[in-house]
Amino acid sequence: MMMNCMNTGTGALMIGGIRLADAALATTVLLLALLAAIAAIAAVRFCFDVARRFGTRPFRSTQASS
Repeated sequence: MMMNCMNTGTGALMIGGIRLADAALATTVLLLALLAAIAAIAAVRFCFDVARRFGTRPFRSTQASS
């Protein structure tokens, strides 16, 4: 007969009263949130850079008249 220690949590590896599986899951969630924030900031900066590049481009008609 097999003991089912996964459901009860008695066989879980614990350090300082915290199960390592829970700590790893929390760390993964925090790292994914940090990565999503960095990606959002990079996307916003990219959009502003593209808008600035195309927004300040002089038109050919204004260059030819001056």
